[in-house]
Amino acid sequence: MNSVNTKKSSSNNFIQNKKLLLIGLAIICSIILVVVYNMESLEPEINTNNIVTQTKDGLPTDFDPNNYLKLNPDLEKAAEKLPSDEAKIAFAKNHYLTNGKSEKRKY
Repeated sequence: MNSVNTKKSSSNNFIQNKKLLLIGLAIICSIILVVVYNMESLEPEINTNNIVTQTKDGLPTDFDPNNYLKLNPDLEKAAEKLPSDEAKIAFAKNHYLTNGKSEKRKY
């Protein structure tokens, strides 16, 4: 009877470890995809005159975080909860880079 329980327990542990390994692999693959995608989105945009129109961090050279928040009321409302102006600016920049650019939000 004990050997049957031990075999079931061993089999359950194997299945559990296999599931954890697959979850870990999925997480690692997701991280790699995010990194690769972000690296591509940080390449400078060049206009027809071959002038770089964005900064090294990927923001357009004329990006104004305060104006971005004002033009996007949903973000402005979310930023109201932040403790400082610096946090609001960081929030606006981060949002533009991670979502706003692909959503074609005004800035």
